[in-house]
Amino acid sequence: MAEITVKVRLFASLRRFQPKGADGPIPLRLPAGSAVRDAVRALGIPEENAGIVVCNDVHLELGSPLQDGAEVSIFPPLAGGAGAAEEAARLRPIAGRLREHVIRMITAAGSGHPGGSLSAAEIVTALFFHTLRRKPGDPTWPDRDRFVISKGHGVQLLADRGPRRTASVRRSR
Repeated sequence: MAEITVKVRLFASLRRFQPKGADGPIPLRLPAGSAVRDAVRALGIPEENAGIVVCNDVHLELGSPLQDGAEVSIFPPLAGGAGAAEEAARLRPIAGRLREHVIRMITAAGSGHPGGSLSAAEIVTALFFHTLRRKPGDPTWPDRDRFVISKGHGVQLLADRGPRRTASVRRSR
């Protein structure tokens, strides 16, 4: 079967679909006759997140055919994109549960500093449940993104998110 090779550049929030270790244009080998949609799927990008596609200064649709050697740039939708309100609605209760978790930990410990964790709940929620590449059941997945928090009083947000999930962590300060 004949193949084509295209190079894809991802921008803004779509950079999270950049394969681990890849920097710059992503070379993709696709069957001859492939369309933009096939490149988007090959990278694991939901179609509604591919807002603007440009190749050689020409706007393309998802069904537009790709030619061998094409360099394609993919941008997310403008103004928050398709489904932004739905995604925010999906994440809101997760942030609320994280806040509850922090309050329970501090209450169990008998003291603590809730402000640092409570003020970072939305950021951590967006990162862990929307942006970062991770497999919730596999904390050792080699292609996962890493997250380092240097906000000491915010660490309670992460205490129950990984392999250290124990009763002693829930009581820790």
